[in-house]
This record gives sequence, C-alpha cells and structure tokens, in this order.
Amino acid sequence: MKLIVDSGSTKADWVLIQTDCSRVNFVSDGINSMTESSETILSIISGIQHLIDVSKQVQEVFFYGAGCSKGETREIVEAVLVSVFSNAVVKVDSDLMACALATYNNEPMISCILGTGSNACYFDGKVLKQKIPALGYVLGDEGGGSYFGKQLLKAYFYETLPEDLRVQFDKTYSLQIQELLRNVYQEPSANRYLASFAQFIGDHKMHPYIKDIVTTGLQIFLKNFVCCYGNAKQVQINFVGSVAYYFQEELRNIGQEIGLSIGSIFQKPIEGLVAFHCE
Repeated sequence: MKLIVDSGSTKADWVLIQTDCSRVNFVSDGINSMTESSETILSIISGIQHLIDVSKQVQEVFFYGAGCSKGETREIVEAVLVSVFSNAVVKVDSDLMACALATYNNEPMISCILGTGSNACYFDGKVLKQKIPALGYVLGDEGGGSYFGKQLLKAYFYETLPEDLRVQFDKTYSLQIQELLRNVYQEPSANRYLASFAQFIGDHKMHPYIKDIVTTGLQIFLKNFVCCYGNAKQVQINFVGSVAYYFQEELRNIGQEIGLSIGSIFQKPIEGLVAFHCE
C-alpha cells in the first residue's frame, strides 16, 4: 500500500492506494509542524481510523506539508509518521514541493501557493529554487487567507470598514475583541483562525472596498514572490490553493496587467501528486 498526503495549515488530503490499485480518500485537519506539536500531529493521524487499521500494511508514505521544508520541523512530522507506519519507507517534503510537482507541465515555471498562507518557487522539473522565504502569518503570507483575514479584522476593529459591510460582519460573526485576541494570541493555530475570515472576503468580493483589499493583497504577492524572478514574464505562473482558486479571475486580471502569464490554478494539488507517484 502507498499513502500520499498533501497538508496545508487548514486541511490535509490523504489518498491510500491499496494493493488492488483502488483508492481511499480522507480529509483531516491540516498538519503544520511550525505551529503544532508532535502530540497534536499524532492525534490528527489517529483520528483517521481506517489508516490506523491498515498502518502495518502501508509500504510507502509520501507526505508534503506546510512547515516541512527542512530541519527540525520536517523531522517532527517524519518521526510521528514512522511511529504510526512502522513498516513503511517515509518521505517528507514541503507543501511548496507538492505545489511544484502538481503544477509542472514539462517546462520551467514559477509555482505558487495561495491558501491559508502563501509561497512561491521556480521549478524546472528537477530543481526547486525559492528566492523569497515564507515568513508565515505574523510577518508574511501576503495574498493568503490569513493575510486577508487580518485586513478584514483590522478594518472592523479600527472602524474603517464601510457600514454596510460592518452590519453584515456583525450578523455573521458577533465577534468581540476579547474573543479575537484570545484566539490569535492564546489558542493554537492562529493562522487557521485568521484565514477563516477570508470566507467573508469571498462572499462579498464584488463590494468595492473588498475588491481593493483583494487587489492589493494579490498585487503585493505577485510583486514580492513572483516578479523577483528575472524571467517571470517569460514563463508560466501556476497556482494551488483555495484563495487562488476562488479569486482566479482577479488573479488572472492582475497578472495580465503586469505582464505575467497565469497558467493552471488548482484548488488542491493532491490529484497531481497521485499522478506523479503512481504513473
């Protein structure tokens, strides 16, 4: 059996390829070793009972996850996976590599993540090069869900949100500042919490104020993470992630304005990863 996993900070997609080549799909909470302990990661995996039942039969595990680019954070995830799938060869890599493999079209390209967070790399089919580091939801993640959540929340509590949007926000959330501060500064997975407010952005994306927020965020992302590559206007720019998927029209329009060729946009990279590992 072969297990292929793509995990962002919010959701993880698991595909178990069984011995008869049939597939079983699972979805769990996201696993991000930058923000979660090994105990939490083990708890998430243990919640998928069918995987636990067949864990000794799994021979290969390919895990791609947020926070797994290198070093200690990758080792945390690897150790947990080895403890669960004790008879398997376990390989752990970054969500950025998952993005690159899933969107590669046999030509050099720039591959981007716009989901809970944001990131980008240059990939030629063999070597992945990352010019700008991902600084996470506190310092970075421009254009990602946590970034848009922060812009909305600041506008609401700074009282700069237009009145019609403020009324809708109150109806949707009834959010008090004490609750906000507790979830951001005391509870785990603050990036997920902030990104959850991107749903409001999507629901009201035709509002002029929201349009400005979306346009600004996507422009900043493309300028900082894509245009830093000298050949950005000569290669295709491909994307994965819910933000890229749901704002793809805006993304394509902004890309066209600055001379970028926006190519494939997938909500999730898991199908591309399954194709890569099972071809």
